[in-house]
Amino acid sequence: MIIPTIDIRIGNYSFNAVNDVEIKRSNREIATSAIIKLPSTAVLRRGDQPPAKVETAQQFVEGDIVEIKMGYSGTNHTEFYGFVSNINQTTPVEIECEDFMYLLRQKQIQKSYENTTLKEALNDIINQVVWADNGLPREMTLSNDIQVIDIDNFLLASDEGEAVSRARALQHIKDTYGIAVYFNLDGELYAGLQYTQQLGTVIYGFGRNIIKEDDLRFVNADTRQIQIKAVNIKPDGTRTEVIVGDETGSSRTIFFWDVATEVQLKKLAQNELEKYKFDGYEGVLEAFLLPRAIPGMLAEIRNEVYPEKEGTYYIDSVQIKYGMNGARRFVEIGQRLTS
Repeated sequence: MIIPTIDIRIGNYSFNAVNDVEIKRSNREIATSAIIKLPSTAVLRRGDQPPAKVETAQQFVEGDIVEIKMGYSGTNHTEFYGFVSNINQTTPVEIECEDFMYLLRQKQIQKSYENTTLKEALNDIINQVVWADNGLPREMTLSNDIQVIDIDNFLLASDEGEAVSRARALQHIKDTYGIAVYFNLDGELYAGLQYTQQLGTVIYGFGRNIIKEDDLRFVNADTRQIQIKAVNIKPDGTRTEVIVGDETGSSRTIFFWDVATEVQLKKLAQNELEKYKFDGYEGVLEAFLLPRAIPGMLAEIRNEVYPEKEGTYYIDSVQIKYGMNGARRFVEIGQRLTS
C-alpha cells in the first residue's frame, strides 16, 4: 500500500508524525515559508536517544534548523529547509518557519554605490552569512544565472542612510528592479527576469495525476482581458512607463532595463502582451506529492479528451499540504510556453 510519509528535523529532534504541515513557495516572493502543527505533547527523538514523550513547545527555539522531507512509503525528498522563526504555544502548537531570509533578517547592511552591478550588490548582502548544520559550516552562494544589470547611485540603507536588515535590502532590490528573487534548498540565491530559469519539466494529465481541476480553467485568447504596464529603468534609477492592452483588463507590470527610446519600450510591451494573450489554462491544479514540482519548473498539461488544449506552462507557485487526511501539492500555473 502506497501512503504519504514525512520526516521532520527541528534542531536536535526528529519525528515522522504531525497534525498538519503547510509549505508555500512562489517566484513572486523571496521567502519560502512553512507551518508545522504538533500536539502539545508528542513523542520525539533527540539525536541518537530513544524516542520520548515531551512538551512540544518547550523543545524548540527560534533559529533551530528545520528540514521537512515528504514522499510515499518512506521514500522522502526534501521540500523545505530553513529555520524556526516563531513558536505559537497554541493547541496544537504552531511552529512557523522561514527559509534563508530568516538569516538575512538577523544581519544589517549600510552601503552606497556610485557604479556597480546587481551581482555585486547581491554578493554584499549575502557576504559572510553562515550557519552550522550538524557541525558542518554552510554559507549562502549566488546562482550562476544572476541577471546582468548595471546600477548607478544605489543605496542599501534606510532613507536616512542608516543600516537596515539584509532581508529588507534584498526586498528593496526586488521591488526596485521588478525581478524574481528566491533561494533554492541549498541557500543559492537567484535574481533575474521572471520565467528565465527553467528548472525542469513535470507532466500532469487529466484523469491521471491531476486530482482536482476545480480552480483550473481553459480561457480563449480573445476573451483574455490583459493590460501591460512596461517600466523602463535606467542605471541611474530613473523610470519611464508605457501601457498597452485592454483598459479594463487585469494588469501585469513588466520591467526592462536601459531601453533607448519610448518607441522601443512600447514594442517590447506589445510583445509581452502577445505572450499573455493565449488559448490555455489558468489557475491552480491539485495533484499528488509526486511528481515533485517547484516554481521555475515547467508544467506540461496533457488532455487526452481535448488534445488541442494541451500545452506547457511556467509554474508560478506551489503550496504543499500534509496532514491526517493525506498529502497534496497545489500548483499555480502562469504564462504558456508552447502549444
